[in-house]
Amino acid sequence: MSADITAILEDLAAGRIDTVEANRRIAAAEQGQPTFGATSGPDNGPDPRHEASEAGSSPLGGFTIPPEAKAGLRSAWRVVSGMAETVGETVASTVSAEPRRASGGDDLERSVDVATDLDRVRVNCSGRRIRLVGDRSISGLQIEGKHTRRRIGRVVEVGIDGHLAPDLGVLKRFRLPADMDGVKDLGLGREVTVRVHPDLPVDIELSGGSLRASGVERFGRLRVTAGVTEIDGVHQIEDGLFQAGNGSITGRIDTGRSQIRVESGNLSIKLAGGSNVSVRGKAHTGMISWPEGGEVDEYVVGNGSARLDLTCLVGRIAVRAM
Repeated sequence: MSADITAILEDLAAGRIDTVEANRRIAAAEQGQPTFGATSGPDNGPDPRHEASEAGSSPLGGFTIPPEAKAGLRSAWRVVSGMAETVGETVASTVSAEPRRASGGDDLERSVDVATDLDRVRVNCSGRRIRLVGDRSISGLQIEGKHTRRRIGRVVEVGIDGHLAPDLGVLKRFRLPADMDGVKDLGLGREVTVRVHPDLPVDIELSGGSLRASGVERFGRLRVTAGVTEIDGVHQIEDGLFQAGNGSITGRIDTGRSQIRVESGNLSIKLAGGSNVSVRGKAHTGMISWPEGGEVDEYVVGNGSARLDLTCLVGRIAVRAM
């Protein structure tokens, strides 16, 4: 390897020149042209390094690099420079690319899922007040309040966790409650509003909180433990279970088969006008009261095309016709 190429490689290693300039200087050295300095401008005379290389080559008896060695060096240098450029582009694209957002949202204050291919919505709530609204103006799901959300296939799961201890955050901000909603915020925190399309079935599991639902026509799996429930405008509850709480259900039951079990607590069921259902009840140590009083094996509203099975273990279920 000649002294010219050695000097070029030393400059490249020291960072004084880049790969493009190194390629140009190597090509110029092979053709016997000056390798340093600007390509245009006044002539500054022979370069000291070039003179030193010529002086150093004279004691070797006119030794020259074979053409094969030059071709091999040039090919190897092109491979190395190409790899360096590829690595640089990869690093630059990695640094400039924005991080992808996870599919699941954590603790979002507002989230909208406008997908039209959903089959079901599942809500798990603990120690919070939740309001469920059926809204035909949206095609999927809309949530207002702190929550977590993830989608599994064609099902969206929503998690709403709270606390059972009093929330004194309002007092820290020097904002005393001005109405009953503010007083409720002290106990179970701010209410979370979930809006869904009425045609989407909703599964809810509520523990130690309260649920207010309106306009949601179909419930799938409904579980309420130590909570307060108020449901209005429902057409079907596929599988409902109430434990240690009070609840009120009002709606036009006219679709499919529904079953509700009360293990402890009180539940009021009001059959709205237009209901078309056959109601059957079974009480163990609890009690089921009917609109006409007395013991009733089956209470029919309309032609009884839908079916509602009631089971009362310990507590009371009151059935009323509106």
